[in-house]
Amino acid sequence: MAKTTATAHPRRSKADVQQEFLKIREEVAAAREARNAKVEGVAKLKEADVRQAVDVLSVEGVAQSISELSIRISKALAEVSDNLISEVQRLATLREAEALERAELERLHKIDIAATALDQLAQDYDSKSQALEAETSGRRTAWDASSRRANAPRKSTTRKCVRSKK
Repeated sequence: MAKTTATAHPRRSKADVQQEFLKIREEVAAAREARNAKVEGVAKLKEADVRQAVDVLSVEGVAQSISELSIRISKALAEVSDNLISEVQRLATLREAEALERAELERLHKIDIAATALDQLAQDYDSKSQALEAETSGRRTAWDASSRRANAPRKSTTRKCVRSKK
């Protein structure tokens, strides 16, 4: 079988293709070197910054920084402690106020019960007073009627006696 190659590219000589390929390789290598140079430059700057930051540090400086940090932590803990004590005192005050309010509420409840009992006693008194008044009125009426009946024969006999004496 014969090999046929279908190419859309115009025919170039092998030397031309190799020459163009070498140019591309050189461009890629140059780009890599430029990238590497930039990366190296950034890395060197970072190294310089780190070295400069470390050069400033000393044992005494680190010890002083730790001491300052310890003081700040102590102050913060003292402030938290003071706030906690204040809140505990506020809680105790609130609990005491709650106990006082409960006692007052119980006292008012007892007063309410006493007032209700007095109202009921007053109603009972009024109803019994009305019943007694009605009963007394009924008995007076009955007594008056009984008195009239009892006095009626006496009056007639008294009149007769007065007439006969005349």
